[in-house]
Amino acid sequence: AKPNVGKILRACGFSETSDVGVVTYAPVEAAFESLSALVYIDGNKHPIMGAKGKVTAEWKANDCPIFKVELVGLYVDTEYEDNPATACYAPPMPLEVNNANTTWSLHGITTSLYSASIDVATNPELRDLPGQYGIEITDRVTSGAIEFAASRVDDKNWFEAVRNLDTGVFNIVHGTVAGNIVEAIAHKVQLLEPQYGEQNNRRSNSFNMNIVPSPTAGEHEVAFIFR
Repeated sequence: AKPNVGKILRACGFSETSDVGVVTYAPVEAAFESLSALVYIDGNKHPIMGAKGKVTAEWKANDCPIFKVELVGLYVDTEYEDNPATACYAPPMPLEVNNANTTWSLHGITTSLYSASIDVATNPELRDLPGQYGIEITDRVTSGAIEFAASRVDDKNWFEAVRNLDTGVFNIVHGTVAGNIVEAIAHKVQLLEPQYGEQNNRRSNSFNMNIVPSPTAGEHEVAFIFR
């Protein structure tokens, strides 16, 4: 079944590809889709039309992973209307990011993960020109950040990887039961701006991530896979 976030991801510049038990979302370069939405706040109905947006995925240890979405749409007059009687979607029970529910790796290495994020920053903007009126996505920059337990350089020299501009795979899989699993994979991740930190009295490494297109992965920077 297609996930309930599917329409939102498509409006954020992603394609949707379905196979048996698997739905994949990957960035597209053209034919961007849009959506219309209604938000009810204390009886005030706020519609937007032709909306497109950008999305950030976040994973934090011992918390639930989330998608943060920002939409830009065409303004429609606000009206008063009683909240509609609708059947609310009952999502699966959320799962914490922890050892039982989550596996991950970066450049082939796995250690204690504290947090990670991927920001697919499209640039949705209003175009009000003779012959054109609507929201258009004009750019996309995909980046991220990550923090994990520090390692010895004789185990993995992350500082050398930064200096050498090494790229490698970032992969994280959350969930263990079919129908409630989501995976993110970025095939060419470059680490930037190394810093030391501390989590629970243990030294940590943190980096910004430059996520670049991968020709072997359909030219996209990252894919979200639901299964």
